[in-house]
Amino acid sequence: MQTNATLIYAIGQIVHHLQRQQPIDSQLWDMLEEAIKEEYPQFVPNLFSVVRPTLIQYRVCLLIKAGFRPMEIARAVGRSKSAVSNMRHRLYLRVYPKESKRVRNWDEFILNL
Repeated sequence: MQTNATLIYAIGQIVHHLQRQQPIDSQLWDMLEEAIKEEYPQFVPNLFSVVRPTLIQYRVCLLIKAGFRPMEIARAVGRSKSAVSNMRHRLYLRVYPKESKRVRNWDEFILNL
């Protein structure tokens, strides 16, 4: 499957903002969300069928799906890397409460949605 131009553009704009240490505005978040929905139509419905994320958790999931690394995600959402790691771990435990896997498993879960 070929990645759509809107998703590539949104990712590029986020990278540009991160490099310049600029905050990501709501318009760019909306662009990323729409591009993810276009590229992966079942992602959002599947995500919301298993967990009701807060806005920041949802944005973290979008960034994971777009292929961003943990440190980039932390900078994009204005949190520390450890705070984002804890968030990913808590989300994983909400879906799989009996398992205590590493946060990487949440990323794998998101990438497979």
